[in-house]
Amino acid sequence: MFHLATAAMAADAVVSGAIFVGKDTSDPSASPVEVFTNPSNHAAAASSVLVFVANSAKFNNASQEPKALIQNLDLFVRKVDTFPGFTLTQSEQFSLELDGSLTQFEKTISEQLGDPDTARALRNLAPDNAQDPSLTDWVFSLIVVTQSEDAGINLKLARVYLTISSDDDAATIPEQTAQLFVSAY
Repeated sequence: MFHLATAAMAADAVVSGAIFVGKDTSDPSASPVEVFTNPSNHAAAASSVLVFVANSAKFNNASQEPKALIQNLDLFVRKVDTFPGFTLTQSEQFSLELDGSLTQFEKTISEQLGDPDTARALRNLAPDNAQDPSLTDWVFSLIVVTQSEDAGINLKLARVYLTISSDDDAATIPEQTAQLFVSAY
């Protein structure tokens, strides 16, 4: 399965983020039981589960440097994949021919996925400065929580494996063939 392919691909660092797409109908004053039983609160429920899974995998981008965070990415993905409330509906891998331009990076992902929100969010994960030039093999990891008009919740894990070059001034994405893995639940 492609969604477990992270272990086979060596990376030095990961930068991670999350986005919400749609209208959040969650009631901020809902009881803990209502969060999980009332469909209008399921965006909050899914987010709560993802936070729980990330904490149990020690995958916390707010408190870990990219070099440390990579050590827990595989465990986080495995825990999401095996969480009983999530059903895997998509697992795909795409090759991305990149020319070194962030604009082209975003456009290529948008065309592959038909999803400009995910493409923009992945582009926004690109570091301005890698801080450590020895870190060249990176993963951009993104969680996308989408609430459809019928209050249905969809989750997506999108991960791009790519090379980043850096010096004292900036980090850049050189011309390369990167890999995009997408798992949907």
